[in-house]
Amino acid sequence: VIYSGEGLDSGISVSTEIFDSFDLGLSFDAKKAFDQEDDTQFGVEVGASVFEDVNLGLGFVAYNGHNYLDGESEVYLEVSGLDLPLDPSLTAYYNADREWWTFEGSVGHSVKVFGQDVAVSAFAGSTETSSLDSHVYYGGEASVSHSLSDDLDLKLGITYVDTDSTLLDREFIFSAGLTTRF
Repeated sequence: VIYSGEGLDSGISVSTEIFDSFDLGLSFDAKKAFDQEDDTQFGVEVGASVFEDVNLGLGFVAYNGHNYLDGESEVYLEVSGLDLPLDPSLTAYYNADREWWTFEGSVGHSVKVFGQDVAVSAFAGSTETSSLDSHVYYGGEASVSHSLSDDLDLKLGITYVDTDSTLLDREFIFSAGLTTRF
């Protein structure tokens, strides 16, 4: 993922079904910043399907070298998969070190463009900060996935993020990824 010339992010994640309707995921993300310190993030998530249509995810993220969150961590709870139009999801994050809450909601849909499925989504969130500067953010994303083989998919995407913060600028994020199954 390229963040508007600020750096290059890379990540790897592995997930598996532990038993029926219960999943475990591990992720490791690293950022090579072009003009700041590098940082890494480690995450663990457990997820379960309940009531047949509702997915719950409980996770933990630890930050190392991050500009603002170095040495801190967050826990989160995500609810998604509701049997509603536009596949809504809601996530609540809590940073115990700073006692900050962040809430983020999203909706998404898949549309056909030139015979190709394109996933589009919109999101908005708000986070507490210690300054008087507001931190409401919002954006949209579009991505396309192409099957390279039975077990390998290529995904390309673009995300637009904006905020009402006077300290942060809007940005476009371009991403590419490979997904495999075994």
